[in-house]
Amino acid sequence: MRLIALDGATRTGYSIWDIRSERVVLEQYGAIQLKVKKQEPKDYIRIQDMDNFLDLIIKQSDFIIFEDVFGGLNFNTTKFLIKMQHFLQSYFIRNRIDFADPIPVSEWKGAVAQKEKKKRNGVIEPATPATGIKALFGVSEVDKETSISIVKGLLNSFEDIDDNMSDSILMAIYYIRFVLKIELEIDFSQAKQINYGVDKK
Repeated sequence: MRLIALDGATRTGYSIWDIRSERVVLEQYGAIQLKVKKQEPKDYIRIQDMDNFLDLIIKQSDFIIFEDVFGGLNFNTTKFLIKMQHFLQSYFIRNRIDFADPIPVSEWKGAVAQKEKKKRNGVIEPATPATGIKALFGVSEVDKETSISIVKGLLNSFEDIDDNMSDSILMAIYYIRFVLKIELEIDFSQAKQINYGVDKK
């Protein structure tokens, strides 16, 4: 099975995985730089760019995962990402590409382990284990720096990697390990970084 993970933004991170019978291989990763120009409508231009990228690469896949919209962003960014999410889902349906429900950021990043707690009213909250990426890599936070650091270590790479790329890789690892429950070795040695698009103007 070929799986593609997308971490959506005006600069979208992506990663392409080949899930084989004997191992999982990260084949390619990078960023899709959507155009940002002064003329209107900006959102239409960006979505058209994403459509062009999808035509190039997404049809090579069997299954797509992508991050859900996080509401903590500013209003205009959130509005654009909601439009993009709707476009992605309609594109996948139109092209008969299977995809998962959008994955919440808090789900794939996970939670730290919690000790048993006794409340003032005597009720005991049971201990809970760490989940998601926090459990897999034993970290207490998955911020930009931590995400990049983990992925650079996995890739054993000195290439420039931004958090959009690293988040797409970590989200895919979460999905492979926790949702698909695949415990096969993951091979990062063949991964190539390929970026698409143009610089912001």
